[in-house]
Amino acid sequence: MEVLSNMYVDDCLTGDDSVEASVELQKSLDKMMERGGFNLTKWASNSEEVISHIAKQDQAQSNTIDFSKSEPLKALGICWNTITDSFLFNIPQSVLKMNDPEMKRSLLSIASRIFDPMGLLTQITVKAKILFQDLWQRGLEWEDQLDEEVAAQWRSWKSELPCLSHITIPCHFTANGRSIIELHRFGDAPPKAYGAAIYI
Repeated sequence: MEVLSNMYVDDCLTGDDSVEASVELQKSLDKMMERGGFNLTKWASNSEEVISHIAKQDQAQSNTIDFSKSEPLKALGICWNTITDSFLFNIPQSVLKMNDPEMKRSLLSIASRIFDPMGLLTQITVKAKILFQDLWQRGLEWEDQLDEEVAAQWRSWKSELPCLSHITIPCHFTANGRSIIELHRFGDAPPKAYGAAIYI
């Protein structure tokens, strides 16, 4: 059931409420996949105790996040700090320093490199999508230069990208003994974009 519910391409994202249950889950997944000829590797956890039960060669290269020394640990393309158990965002220097001739093609090329499958950065990414939509409505071709009004908005958007590395999103939620949990949902459909958010 875990594989059917929690396998995404070649990543299995799952867990349990205790160290013992998590270790047992890891072992059972390993045995099951081994029967099919697959070797699960790159195991990571926010618990050092869980990791201590996994062979060193099967662990992820790094459970800590230090972008200056290595590639960050990722789950579905999102950086995961296993020490704080939080998602964070690393915009590669290759994106920040990309040559940008400020054309319709370069706008799409740069904006599409911000990978956000869970929509945690929607308030940022939607701005670039609105700009791109505007370029279609103006009838610009792929190699056409952005006019000064759009180019100024585009430069402003790009200037915010380094700030994304300061955003952290906790992965785990606990009710702290509460018997009632409330969900608050908001939706909006202004002329240029629509969106929804749900808060616990």
